[in-house]
Amino acid sequence: MSGEKKEIMKIERCKSILLCLKLILLVISFNCQAALTMSPWTDIFKGVQHATGWTDTPRLQRVTAVRIDLQDPDIAFVTTPSNGSEPEDTNRQTGSQFMAGSGVQIAINTQFYESPSGINYADLLGVSVSCGQIVSALENRNDRACTLLITQNNQARFQHTYTSTDLTSVWTAIESFSYILVNGSPWIDYGDPLATNAHPRSAVGISYNQRYLILLTIDGRQTGYSEGATFYEEAIWLIRFGAYNGLNLDGGGSTHMLMSDGHGGSITLNSPSENRAVGSHLGVYAASLIQEFDDVYVYADFENGNEGKFSYSPGYSGSTTGINESLSTADAISTESRAGNWSQRLMIYDDSTVSGGWLVRHVSGGSATRSENVIRPTNGFVGLYAKTTALGKAISIAIDNTNNITADRGVFWPLISDGQWHLYEWNLEDNSHWTGWNNGDGIIDTPDFTIDSIQITGGDSDAEIFIDHIAHSNDISLAYLFSIPGDYEPDGDVDFIDFARFSADWLKTSNFNPISDMHNSENYIIDLFDLSVFAQNWLNGLN
Repeated sequence: MSGEKKEIMKIERCKSILLCLKLILLVISFNCQAALTMSPWTDIFKGVQHATGWTDTPRLQRVTAVRIDLQDPDIAFVTTPSNGSEPEDTNRQTGSQFMAGSGVQIAINTQFYESPSGINYADLLGVSVSCGQIVSALENRNDRACTLLITQNNQARFQHTYTSTDLTSVWTAIESFSYILVNGSPWIDYGDPLATNAHPRSAVGISYNQRYLILLTIDGRQTGYSEGATFYEEAIWLIRFGAYNGLNLDGGGSTHMLMSDGHGGSITLNSPSENRAVGSHLGVYAASLIQEFDDVYVYADFENGNEGKFSYSPGYSGSTTGINESLSTADAISTESRAGNWSQRLMIYDDSTVSGGWLVRHVSGGSATRSENVIRPTNGFVGLYAKTTALGKAISIAIDNTNNITADRGVFWPLISDGQWHLYEWNLEDNSHWTGWNNGDGIIDTPDFTIDSIQITGGDSDAEIFIDHIAHSNDISLAYLFSIPGDYEPDGDVDFIDFARFSADWLKTSNFNPISDMHNSENYIIDLFDLSVFAQNWLNGLN
């Protein structure tokens, strides 16, 4: 072999070696690149989505995110309420305790706190507002602190708050530190060890178009699983999940996020480093993905003293006028009922210092909000039974529309003062039964509704009024739902008109009115057994 050929072979061999080295370096370089995965958003409730993230650089991080559509009408927020006369601001709760007590679908820990009065109580650092009520007062904190403010119609923003800040329109408020994401860029105090050390993190962000609220947790203190994040890394994760501005929340052993399991329990979405009871949570109410409505829903029948959402006194609402609020009461009683054994007695005492009559707004829930109440379709009839001997009184039901922004009120039906039970109902598909009330127009044109209140008017005199069976039917009149066996009309008693209809079906085995099959609705014959039931209710009714 000539020397020239040998030289060529050496050159080719060197090229091959260099190529192999390049490939090896490429593989090494590829393997050293940060691994990053993010799952797609998955619907978990109506208006609520869930996603996860993972990376191994600069250390292992497992991230949980929840995105909330602020335009969804069923979304509502609540924070840990005041503990009243007990020490500090709130009672500390674990995530599952807060979920069980509030009934929310999503919960995340929020504010920093101290416990100077004992481990069970929390002094929240900064302002907190729950359902429009101040839980922790405004403070003048440093510029790194910031407050998430949400109105009742779910307009959300971040704002630096001070003792002079106007909270008039604020429904929910959470103050925390630091404000780590400002207009799409991380905003970090690198001289703060809290910012630069890796810890478990909780955060909240708002999207650029202000449509979405993003809740975030990053697990930590779990070697080989997830080892926490700095403020900068936390801000980057907020950006990845769609936030434009974002706030760091209390983290460390406090970090946790849960969702409802749909059966009264909860599921922990992240992997907390401990099960810590904290001073404050943010809760999210949301509707289920599939909404199915029963044909009939009874809001309250007061059996065994259960008043449902109607447990507040006649004077509780600020819209109630002209009554003596301290004397007026609403109580479940077992001595009077339309059916069953219980009803509710309203004792309304006129305020003698005010002339022109009175109006009682007997609210459904403490603030009559959508999240507090049962959502029903705008079909059929809504109403109740009432009984009184008081003269000159009238009754109505007020409902809120899908967005809980406007409310309409049923036409006031005069209360019959004969001391007997009577049905008062309103047809949701008949606009003549409705009038505009709180920004409403008297037209029921949204797909669903919630009850705002039962409203009663009267002159300058006291009244004792009993109410029972507050209900909604998708289809037929409530009269047919709560009529007694044999009451065909129905009008509340079994009389000769009903007997004529029963006689027409006597001994029939087909083509008869199902109401006639009173004793056994599945034997398909009108016989002596049915007659015995009819006779038992003869001229008796439910009065």
